[in-house]
Amino acid sequence: MSPSADEPVIDIFIADPVSETRRTLRGTLRTFDFESFEEFSDSDTLRRRLTNSYPDLMIVDVDLPGGDACKMTQEIRTNQLGPNPFVPIIMTSWDTEPKTIKRVIESGVDGLLLKPMSVNALKRHLEVIMLERKPFLVTSSYIGPDRRTDPSHKSNVQLIDVPNTLKAKRLGQTVDIQHLDRLIAENIRNVNDERLRRNAFEISFLLGLILPAYEGKITDIQTRKQLNRIQVVAKDISGRLVDTEFAHVSDLCQNLLTATEAVAANFEEPPRKDFQLMKPLSDAILAAMNPDRPATDMAGEISNSISNFQNRQ
Repeated sequence: MSPSADEPVIDIFIADPVSETRRTLRGTLRTFDFESFEEFSDSDTLRRRLTNSYPDLMIVDVDLPGGDACKMTQEIRTNQLGPNPFVPIIMTSWDTEPKTIKRVIESGVDGLLLKPMSVNALKRHLEVIMLERKPFLVTSSYIGPDRRTDPSHKSNVQLIDVPNTLKAKRLGQTVDIQHLDRLIAENIRNVNDERLRRNAFEISFLLGLILPAYEGKITDIQTRKQLNRIQVVAKDISGRLVDTEFAHVSDLCQNLLTATEAVAANFEEPPRKDFQLMKPLSDAILAAMNPDRPATDMAGEISNSISNFQNRQ
């Protein structure tokens, strides 16, 4: 049964290098009463179209020529590509290697559909997005649907309910672009604020690994990577501080970045002053971005995370 003339049009982007695959997907989606499609055979064309369009669903092959589909997904989720970072995305792939599956999932997609595609599997992905889509989880390295499966695992991470135009239109609701833009802007602010909090948490977590390594004289390549990661995260914080409630933390971040760079540059014998500055600067950043949480609670959470990390090594 086709949608009636007064029902909202659901726009679906299908991106796959093989025309036969696109045709098959289009035909299958029509059996689910979807009628409006745009097709793409390469990444560049899709990127250009995304700059000013609001698809309700994207189905993208992981090996789409001309670019990295996982990186493109991350750019969408971090609001670097397209006006809607919350668009539902299903990735398709022939590759069943665990490292590929892990990379796809960690890019922030809603689901991975392995080829050859099953009609029932596609239907289930659509049902999940329309009826059971998870709120977005924001960490220092991930933005996307919450994929945690252990209900006993307690966390202070804030989950964010994001706009879902596929669900809205499927329910017959008209989507006003101006209203959608306001919802998107509000949720981008929420994502940005949560990313800042998680970045601050990661810095404290990393220092909880680095400082004991120096004290025990057991620094190694992982310690160097952890120092470099702090620099990346500190720079990310600085880039997100504009027009937020955390703008006053900018100087702290810059000082931490300077101190960490000095320690990394003199890895074997870091300058004492810079080394000793890292922990208090990290504590100040964490406290500033979590003003409503007691320091003891945050210290306990970080300690538990460090213990869990070390137990997995």
